[in-house]
Amino acid sequence: MDSAFIDGTGSRWNCRVTWAAIRRSQAAGVDLTKVEEYLGDFYRCSPNLIDALWSVLEPACKEQGIRTLAEFEERVSGEVLEGARDALLEGLRDFFPKGRAILIQAAANDVEKQLRALYVQLPKQSTESPESSA
Repeated sequence: MDSAFIDGTGSRWNCRVTWAAIRRSQAAGVDLTKVEEYLGDFYRCSPNLIDALWSVLEPACKEQGIRTLAEFEERVSGEVLEGARDALLEGLRDFFPKGRAILIQAAANDVEKQLRALYVQLPKQSTESPESSA
């Protein structure tokens, strides 16, 4: 897997995690040293994912003229978020020692499995009429 993603404007971003990025993530309230705690948020594409991405990408964004988080947010939505999340997780697996990387991947696999199970249930619930469930 690649630790890069393409944003909505076609720009490529490398989610290379460094200690400086970790410190920025802590300041933003999304401590990437505790990534397993945030996986549910990341897979739901919550604002915590955006804050984590900004923490990692802020210096590169500023080099490209993107000065604010709001400007960055305009570039990432929908399927871009999924690619960005995957790139971030790959960057984190590359950053941490191998044993920790394996744990992160296992935790991510568990979250994906739980979400897939929920998605499978959604069509049944949304198409069922109140009368048929009585």
